[in-house]
Parts: sequence; structure tokens; C-alpha cells
Amino acid sequence: RNVTVCPIASLGYTSLPDGGSSAYDASTTDGSAGVAIGVRVGTQSSVSLIPFASLQGVYSRVSLDSPNGSGSDSDTYGLLSGGVSFVLTPSLLIRPVITLPLGLEGSDPSYGIGVSVGFGKR
Repeated sequence: RNVTVCPIASLGYTSLPDGGSSAYDASTTDGSAGVAIGVRVGTQSSVSLIPFASLQGVYSRVSLDSPNGSGSDSDTYGLLSGGVSFVLTPSLLIRPVITLPLGLEGSDPSYGIGVSVGFGKR
């Protein structure tokens, strides 16, 4: 079995649309850091499986400036994600995933499917 552990991190800033009025300025700032682990499982078929999991700490801040004042709010929480990657060919992977927010009040799990296509030689 081939086990891989990877650090993961992201940082983002988004300036939100003001709805046509230049009087408002809204933005979000997000950052996360954590670790991911995956294990390549050999199969008898042409499809390989890679079960994976990740755990991240997340900081998120929303800011609003308007003629009536300004304010901001922030949250710190965790994300636990997991799933199984299906390696169909050396350059094509399909990855269903479920993500569970940890410590974020009123949040629900999210579900997704990723597709990765590799280019070039390995």
C-alpha cells in the first residue's frame, strides 16, 4: 500500500459586488491550513481506489463598509473531509467527497464530485 500525507493550505480574498452603488464596500477573507492523507489501494481491475481524508482549520471574515457605518464578523472552525478517488486512467480521476463543518453553528455537510485530468508525462 502506498500512503501519502500532504500539507494543505489556502488563502482567499473576495471583493463582493456593490449592487450598482459605489456607496457600499463588502469583502470576505478566508484562510485554511491542515493535513490530508490518502492510501492507494490496488485492485484486480483497471480502476485503482484512493480512500482519503483531510482535516483543516479555517478562518473566515466578512467586512462591510457603508454610509451608515462599517462592521465585520469572523468565524473560526474546522472542516473534516473524506471520500474515495477512482483512478480510471493514469490521467483521469473522479473524486466524490463529503465535507463536515466542525464547530460552525447552523452548518450542514456538503457533498461534491471532483474530476482531475492530468496533462503531460509523468
